[in-house]
Amino acid sequence: MYRRFLGIGVAVVVAIFVLGSLAQAQAPSLKIGFSFYAAGKEYNSGNYTIEVTPAGHVVFHAAKGGAVADLTPMKSLGRDDKVQAPKLVFDLIGSDRFLSEVWLPGQDGYLVGSVSGPHDQEVLGGRKNKK
Repeated sequence: MYRRFLGIGVAVVVAIFVLGSLAQAQAPSLKIGFSFYAAGKEYNSGNYTIEVTPAGHVVFHAAKGGAVADLTPMKSLGRDDKVQAPKLVFDLIGSDRFLSEVWLPGQDGYLVGSVSGPHDQEVLGGRKNKK
């Protein structure tokens, strides 16, 4: 009987790890070619996976296992069916970029930050690369 419970326990643990890996692999990713600010912290350029948690937080994972940004959206921006790949909108003040909007395919967009005063915007992503 002990072997049976041990076998079931091992199978459950393996299933959890496999499903977790699949979920992480399916998270959309985007290469950000510049440093930026989000939620008051500075993040380096690199590849990031982006996901929205069941609690409604927008989470960035660095591909190289670096910094993780857990952003609480200020508000939902609704759904834009034209977004085919992750799309990020940055507010520009001088040479500094501040993450303001996150859009993922098939999901609502989120306002995750804002700046006051005059500024420009830069959009990264949003459409699939043509091969």
